Amino acid sequence: MLLDGAPVGDVIGALLSRARMVRVQARGANFMNAVLQNADLRSADLTGSNLHGADFSRVRLDGATSIDGALITRTRIHPRLTPQQQAVHAQADPA
Repeated sequence: MLLDGAPVGDVIGALLSRARMVRVQARGANFMNAVLQNADLRSADLTGSNLHGADFSRVRLDGATSIDGALITRTRIHPRLTPQQQAVHAQADPA
Protein backbone atom coordinates (compact mmCIF):
# COMPACT_ATOMS: atom_id res chain seq x y z
CA MET A 1 0.00 0.00 0.00
CA LEU A 2 1.40 3.39 -0.98
CA LEU A 3 0.27 6.40 1.04
CA ASP A 4 3.20 8.79 0.53
CA GLY A 5 2.20 12.25 1.72
CA ALA A 6 -1.51 11.39 1.75
CA PRO A 7 -3.85 12.44 4.56
CA VAL A 8 -5.06 9.54 6.69
CA GLY A 9 -8.20 9.38 8.84
CA ASP A 10 -9.38 6.50 11.00
CA VAL A 11 -7.88 3.11 10.18
CA ILE A 12 -9.04 1.12 13.21
CA GLY A 13 -7.80 -2.48 13.00
CA ALA A 14 -6.44 -1.98 9.47
CA LEU A 15 -3.80 -4.32 8.04
CA LEU A 16 -1.04 -1.96 6.91
CA SER A 17 1.94 -4.32 7.02
CA ARG A 18 4.77 -3.10 4.76
CA ALA A 19 2.78 0.00 3.82
CA ARG A 20 4.83 2.91 2.50
CA MET A 21 3.57 5.88 4.49
CA VAL A 22 6.43 8.35 4.03
CA ARG A 23 5.41 11.93 4.93
CA VAL A 24 1.83 10.82 5.59
CA GLN A 25 -0.37 13.37 7.39
CA ALA A 26 -2.20 11.47 10.13
CA ARG A 27 -2.66 14.06 12.89
CA GLY A 28 -5.30 12.78 15.29
CA ALA A 29 -5.93 9.62 13.23
CA ASN A 30 -7.17 6.49 14.96
CA PHE A 31 -4.78 3.55 14.39
CA MET A 32 -6.24 1.53 17.30
CA ASN A 33 -5.28 -2.17 16.90
CA ALA A 34 -3.91 -1.54 13.38
CA VAL A 35 -1.06 -3.76 12.15
CA LEU A 36 1.82 -1.70 10.73
CA GLN A 37 4.61 -4.31 10.85
CA ASN A 38 7.53 -3.31 8.63
CA ALA A 39 5.73 -0.14 7.49
CA ASP A 40 7.78 2.84 6.32
CA LEU A 41 6.80 5.81 8.49
CA ARG A 42 9.72 8.13 7.76
CA SER A 43 8.73 11.79 8.20
CA ALA A 44 5.14 10.75 9.08
CA ASP A 45 3.07 13.10 11.24
CA LEU A 46 1.19 11.00 13.80
CA THR A 47 0.81 13.88 16.27
CA GLY A 48 -2.11 13.29 18.64
CA SER A 49 -3.01 9.96 17.02
CA ASN A 50 -4.52 6.99 18.83
CA LEU A 51 -1.94 4.19 18.55
CA HIS A 52 -3.44 2.09 21.36
CA GLY A 53 -2.85 -1.60 20.68
CA ALA A 54 -1.26 -0.96 17.28
CA ASP A 55 1.59 -3.19 16.10
CA PHE A 56 4.61 -1.03 15.23
CA SER A 57 7.14 -3.87 15.21
CA ARG A 58 10.03 -3.31 12.78
CA VAL A 59 8.65 -0.02 11.43
CA ARG A 60 11.02 2.41 9.72
CA LEU A 61 11.19 5.79 11.43
CA ASP A 62 13.46 8.81 11.22
CA GLY A 63 14.06 11.99 13.20
CA ALA A 64 11.23 13.74 11.37
CA THR A 65 8.59 11.16 12.39
CA SER A 66 6.33 12.84 14.96
CA ILE A 67 4.26 11.04 17.61
CA ASP A 68 3.95 14.01 19.97
CA GLY A 69 0.85 13.70 22.12
CA ALA A 70 -0.07 10.31 20.63
CA LEU A 71 -1.76 7.67 22.79
CA ILE A 72 0.81 4.86 22.81
CA THR A 73 -0.49 2.54 25.52
CA ARG A 74 -0.16 -1.14 24.57
CA THR A 75 1.51 -0.20 21.28
CA ARG A 76 3.75 -3.10 20.26
CA ILE A 77 7.26 -1.90 19.37
CA HIS A 78 9.29 -5.11 19.61
CA PRO A 79 11.11 -6.49 17.76
CA ARG A 80 12.74 -3.30 16.53
CA LEU A 81 14.94 -2.87 13.51
CA THR A 82 18.59 -2.81 14.52
CA PRO A 83 20.73 0.17 13.45
CA GLN A 84 22.35 -2.11 10.88
CA GLN A 85 18.94 -3.07 9.44
CA GLN A 86 17.94 0.61 9.33
CA ALA A 87 21.14 1.42 7.41
CA VAL A 88 20.54 -1.36 4.88
CA HIS A 89 16.96 -0.15 4.31
CA ALA A 90 18.11 3.46 3.94
CA GLN A 91 20.63 2.50 1.25
CA ALA A 92 18.12 0.33 -0.62
CA ASP A 93 15.22 2.81 -0.55
CA PRO A 94 16.00 6.46 0.28
CA ALA A 95 12.95 8.56 1.20
